[in-house]
This record gives sequence, C-alpha cells and structure tokens, in this order.
Amino acid sequence: MIRWILLFIVPIFLSAGFNDYKVIQEAQQAYRDGKYDKSIALLKKLNRDTPDVNYDLAEAFYKKGEYKEALKYYKRAKGEGVNEHDRLHDIGNSYFKLNRLKDAIKAYEKALKIAEDKDTRYNLELAKKILKKRQEQKKKKEQQKQQKQQKQQKKKQDKQKQQKKEQNKQKQN
Repeated sequence: MIRWILLFIVPIFLSAGFNDYKVIQEAQQAYRDGKYDKSIALLKKLNRDTPDVNYDLAEAFYKKGEYKEALKYYKRAKGEGVNEHDRLHDIGNSYFKLNRLKDAIKAYEKALKIAEDKDTRYNLELAKKILKKRQEQKKKKEQQKQQKQQKQQKKKQDKQKQQKKEQNKQKQN
C-alpha cells in the first residue's frame, strides 16, 4: 500500500519541481527582457517564500522603480542561496532611492564588514556626502529663519519705540 502512495506522490513532487524550474526560467527571461511586471507575476505564481525567490522579486521591483516593495523582498531574502554582501548592498541602494540616507549608510557599512568592494564604498561615501550637505543646508535654513525672526523682532521693537516717542510728544504738546 505504501509503495502505491509513494509511486503516486513522488511524480507530483518531481512535476512541481520541474514546473517551478520552468516558471523560474521564464521569470528570469522576462527580467532580462525588461518585462519586470511579468517577471514579478511569474515569481509570485510560485508561491514560495525562499531567499532566492524573494531576492529575484526584490530585483524586479527595484528595476521597476518600486523601492519600498524591493526593500520588503530584499529583507526577506536573507538565507541560503543569496550573497549577504550583495543583499545588504541592494538594501542600501533601496534606502538611498527612498531618500533614507541614514538607513542606506547603515546597510552599506554592514555590507562592507562582510566584503570590501569599490561600488559599496562609493555608495557609502556618496550617501554620507549627501547627508552632510543636507544637514548643512538644514542648519543654514534654521539660521536664516532665526535671523529673519530677529529682524522682525527688532522691527517690532523699533516700531514700538517710535510709537512711544510720538505718544510722549503728543503728551508734551
């Protein structure tokens, strides 16, 4: 009896594996052709929450410009079959595209702890440079705002002094 069950179940698993392989191949071809929506649909059709499938989904979403979705799948892609340095580098890129520079910097730094490479180093330095520039611009704007408020305060005080002088003149007359 058990033999008959095994004879029935094993071909189903083999067939599912072969079908998955075909779907993955088709999804990869769609990706290479720039058909990211098709690639995403095919990969989701697999209904497999594995690091490699999640990484492929992340890549397609990234290429499509959907960085939040890409980030979601990059985070889920941790595990066997996915290069951790590349995954962290790509997480950094996704954060960078979302203008979350502090998070991008953290991801790039983690990637560089695993392996040094010029692209990740360049992205890290660029993110730091842009963040510093933004912080300096923010500080400058705050200083300008304070100066403007001080000028307005001084104008108000000068106006009040002028009004008091006029009131005093009127009292004297």
